[in-house]
Amino acid sequence: KTASVRVNATLTRKQCSLREVMEFKPGTIVPIEMPQTVLARVDDVPVFRGIYGASRGKAALKVVEPIRHYEMKPPTIALGATK
Repeated sequence: KTASVRVNATLTRKQCSLREVMEFKPGTIVPIEMPQTVLARVDDVPVFRGIYGASRGKAALKVVEPIRHYEMKPPTIALGATK
């Protein structure tokens, strides 16, 4: 069997003041900067970096780098400091 998962990728973020947001109306253009790659996640766990584009007329992400969690080193935690 296979499991169905939802892949999420945030293309960009833009910080605006509440005043600016309240002034938005149809046709308002909000300038943004697109990153070179976006991070795709499953259940908030990074799974790959990709490039946003189009394929067969639809928006798409092209995988450029899988995230290999087994290659990541766990953080070192110091337990019980001595005086």
